[in-house]
Amino acid sequence: MERSSGCRNYEAYETAMERTSEGKKALFRLTFVKTERGVRVFNDGLQGPERMRGMLQDMADRFYSTAWEGLKTLSIYRIETASRKLLEMSRNNGRDFPASQPPLELLAGYLPTVSFDMSPTAENLERFVKANSLTLSAGNREIMTLQDIARKGYAHLYMDGPFRYGKEFAGIEKELRTLAGKRDLYRDFPYEERIHDLREKSRPIAEFLLKREGIRREMPSREQKADKYAERIRRMAESPEKKTFPPATGEKKKGAARKQKGTASQKVKPQL
Repeated sequence: MERSSGCRNYEAYETAMERTSEGKKALFRLTFVKTERGVRVFNDGLQGPERMRGMLQDMADRFYSTAWEGLKTLSIYRIETASRKLLEMSRNNGRDFPASQPPLELLAGYLPTVSFDMSPTAENLERFVKANSLTLSAGNREIMTLQDIARKGYAHLYMDGPFRYGKEFAGIEKELRTLAGKRDLYRDFPYEERIHDLREKSRPIAEFLLKREGIRREMPSREQKADKYAERIRRMAESPEKKTFPPATGEKKKGAARKQKGTASQKVKPQL
């Protein structure tokens, strides 16, 4: 039976550590988790992958918490190195090191193996959990449901367990059943119009509950970028007599792209 990648990584790490203890040069792989708060370094020893998984699970469990205010992106790098300094950092993997601290500046020469948008949306949380084989907590599932109601309006809920906010939507649920019954009884009943009004009525309730929960409310970075160009288009529409417009704030002028020098990255999928 073929050995797992985790087993092979561990054996390669132990072999490298034996060479290091003998005073010989050895290459070993390290995993780097980078956010706006800094960089954590993990090795392939017995505890490294387990601690990294625990950190990622904690971030998933507190995905909506204000404790992660300002968190936008999480990137994972998988790099082969012989740096003793980085090896020491990997043994202190409960600490966030500044990305500018030597020798972590080497990350600038690599592309991440994978990056996650950590803005507090259901889509981002679902991708983060699935890609890292994590567990979605019941509390987060309920917040995701509230976000869905706030965006699209209330519909019949089909959940495995009780919905914590069922009491707040009990009246909406009752009206939904009433409308469904009238649709079956009366051929000309304006069901679609009434259901639309009911869903619009449910959205402010969900918004209120989300606000009461105190979850962080940053907008996704991609929406912020889209808003910048939407604003530029709006200005163009309002000033048709002007044929040219200055670039929006932060927008680069078109020109020949310069190649950046840097070490090529080996895109190896991290074993979480």
